[in-house]
Parts: sequence; structure tokens; C-alpha cells
Amino acid sequence: MKTIKQLSVLTSRVIKQNLTDTDTIITTFIMPIAMLLFFVYIIGGNIAINGKTGSSGSYLAYSLPGFILMAMAMGSAFAALRINNDKNKGFMTRLLSLPIKRWAILTSYILASVIFMLISAVVIFLLTMLLGYRDQPLQVQTLFYLS
Repeated sequence: MKTIKQLSVLTSRVIKQNLTDTDTIITTFIMPIAMLLFFVYIIGGNIAINGKTGSSGSYLAYSLPGFILMAMAMGSAFAALRINNDKNKGFMTRLLSLPIKRWAILTSYILASVIFMLISAVVIFLLTMLLGYRDQPLQVQTLFYLS
């Protein structure tokens, strides 16, 4: 139980750091949204998909998985950046001198990164729903079945 408390405290610390860092917010939320809007509305109508002239709606459906993966890749880079910053500032040596499980330290960075990636993916998915993306009912039913 003590380890879970340590994990939650360390995870909340990393989440608070991420929320106050403008570079993290820009890279994990604003950049994927800006790229999505740019590629869908500026380039999307000019790209042929499966040999047919594309539209922004068809390109949105085609590119959505890629944008979600790109947002997750951008968000996961900050876990390594936070670990490196804490190590360079000496905070990691302070943590290692405390009676904390070593795996809890690394897991806190990973949990915070996963939370940010999930929020980013949900924001991108909600934006695409506002832009007109609609999934086929069969695929939605399959998603509910798998979960």
C-alpha cells in the first residue's frame, strides 16, 4: 500500500510539471491538432485515396489513425525528457536516496506519459468528430466488443 501511495505522489508530481510546461502542452496537444487541421483542409482534398480524387472528409478518415499515433509519439518523448531533466538537476539522486521502490520512480513517469497520451488522443478524436468524421457502426460495435 505504501508503494501505491509513493507511485501516486510521484505521478501527480510529473503531471503537475507537464501541465505547467508550455512546451509540453504545445507539443502534445496543439501541434497534433494544428497538423491535423493543416493536412486535412490544406492538403487533404488534393490527395487521391485508392485511386479516387480525395476530399477532406475521406482524407480525414484515412489519416486519423496516423495522427493519433503521431500524438502518442510526441507525448511519449516527454517521459524521457522528464527523466533526463530530473537526473541532470539532481532530483533523481534525491529520489534514489529515499526508501522508495526504484520501479515506482520509473513507473510514475510512464503513467504520467500514458495519461497525457490518452488525453491527447481523445482530444484529437473529438476534434475529428467535430470536423465530420463518422465511423461505420460495425467498427464501433467491434470496438465495444473488444473492450
